[in-house]
Amino acid sequence: MCVTQVNALRASIGEPPLTQSKQIDDFSAEAAQIDGLAHQEQKAFVETNGGNGLAMAENVIPWWKVSDWGSVENVVFHGIRQMWVEGPGSSHYANMTGRYTHMGCGVAVINGEVTVSQNFR
Repeated sequence: MCVTQVNALRASIGEPPLTQSKQIDDFSAEAAQIDGLAHQEQKAFVETNGGNGLAMAENVIPWWKVSDWGSVENVVFHGIRQMWVEGPGSSHYANMTGRYTHMGCGVAVINGEVTVSQNFR
């Protein structure tokens, strides 16, 4: 769902789709877990240099409460949408529209809080 949504947004401005990467998905899942437990955005990305160079950029939806959004899917959808509407000039938008070719997403749900890690290469 995450990569599909980003690709739909990219298509709306004429950018080519990103290919979903299992390797990046795996790193993103680990990063979401680490960041969610620590309540520190990009902790895993910084400490591992993007998964030992696997990822070049990262966006994080940090510990949004499922109870506020109704479902994990709603968190992912609205979090990505919120980053997109920041528009040109924001780092989130730049990552989603950048000249990357691959992307992965990971989701961690910890104590009712959802953390989503999007990583780009």
